[in-house]
Amino acid sequence: MSGRGQTLMRTRCPACDTVFRVTSEQLRLKAGKVRCGHCQHVFNAFDQLVPDADPVADLPLPADSLAQ
Repeated sequence: MSGRGQTLMRTRCPACDTVFRVTSEQLRLKAGKVRCGHCQHVFNAFDQLVPDADPVADLPLPADSLAQ
């Protein structure tokens, strides 16, 4: 699937404060449920979205960001 037309958002893990990018398609497929690539905590990414105004570096998409 192409990445065109997908919205990139940033979310913050409530357990370890790691910020990472997720796509609208990833969140839609799992109803917002993600697993932090750093500490493995599962959380709802919609509840932890980082506003665009926050100065956060451009971060890579973690390979294991979707909760199983």
